[in-house]
Amino acid sequence: MNRQTLTLVTLFLLIASVASARWIDDKVVIQTKNFGNIDFSHYDHLETVGRDCPTCHNAIFDIDRKKNKSYDMAAMETGKSCGACHDGKRAFSVAGDCDSCHAGDVVIDNVTFKHSIHIDMYGCDDCHSGIFQPSSKNKAVSMAQMEKGASCGACHNGDDAFPVATDCGACHTTRDIVFKTAAAGDILFSHEIHIEMVSCGDCHGSTFKAGYKTAPVTMAQMEKGKSCGACHNGGIAFSVDEDCSSCHPTRDITFATENAGTVLFSHEVHTGMFGCGDCHSDLFQPNADNKTTSMNEMEEGESCGACHDGGDAFSVAEECSSCHPTRDIIFKEEDLGDVLFSHKIHTAMFGCGDCHSDLFKAGTDNKPVSMEEMESGAACGACHDGGDAFSVAEDCDSCHIEK
Repeated sequence: MNRQTLTLVTLFLLIASVASARWIDDKVVIQTKNFGNIDFSHYDHLETVGRDCPTCHNAIFDIDRKKNKSYDMAAMETGKSCGACHDGKRAFSVAGDCDSCHAGDVVIDNVTFKHSIHIDMYGCDDCHSGIFQPSSKNKAVSMAQMEKGASCGACHNGDDAFPVATDCGACHTTRDIVFKTAAAGDILFSHEIHIEMVSCGDCHGSTFKAGYKTAPVTMAQMEKGKSCGACHNGGIAFSVDEDCSSCHPTRDITFATENAGTVLFSHEVHTGMFGCGDCHSDLFQPNADNKTTSMNEMEEGESCGACHDGGDAFSVAEECSSCHPTRDIIFKEEDLGDVLFSHKIHTAMFGCGDCHSDLFKAGTDNKPVSMEEMESGAACGACHDGGDAFSVAEDCDSCHIEK
């Protein structure tokens, strides 16, 4: 076999070996007790380093992962495990360039520490192990201790880096908070809006503890300066006893009535004319526990009738469609096809009270009426008698829809 043929065969075998290696799993996660997880990439080693599988398997590592021993860094520095190649000659040494294998974001009590930011400015030895042990066994350190130079405070002292006593948001991520209230709906607190005007220390920790263990405070307490009321007093910021919708979001409310359909109440329409305190809480509790009120009770001044009396606003006894939406109704007739009743056409000529409730109950409980009964003046026949309107005995296709 000549040299050219041997070269081609060798090249073919190398290409085949690398190609076949694509069937293996790329990433192998090596878990260490104290130094986090290490991601090992088969593909990086095959393509970048240019080694074939037999170089490592089974000479250095057994293909069966369970048979591989664990080695510490000291052992690898003597040529064991990864140190067989990572000796500073064939590849970077395991004794340096730590972040090539170790490092990543570390979450400490909801504070994210980014190795990527710090290793751009410092070497691993600057923090490990003089300030921090390279493990998860570092003891917790308070902010007061860091302000005296412990832990992060060794560098974050205002000279080497920003001090731990300021610029809280650089480490402590803020987010919008939703407070659940039983009576007044959800309350959204926006950190983003507040930190544009005040610093973190203005609220934490004299007014609020920096956590989730702050005791609930009532509106009455806030009006006396507690909690949000420390600033929202009408001087520093709008008062908690006004401008309610800034914190308590309003929404349209649909009331389901048994006989008169759904009733839509629009906060948007009403807050355009009145303040929240005009209705809450003398007329309505700001929750879902308000008792149901009848039309008769409202006509006597209760509930909506306190304003809708014909003086301050239209009376509850009239203009029914302002609250009770109307719709076309289709009556199913077995032998005569569907019958369409149009509220729109009839309310253009008559008031709701002309039909409700003498002729028809405002609901779905009306009993069926025959044509003979209507010709005698019942139901539709009260008006459709040939005098007030066309007779039910004629002009059939005005009501009965052809199939």
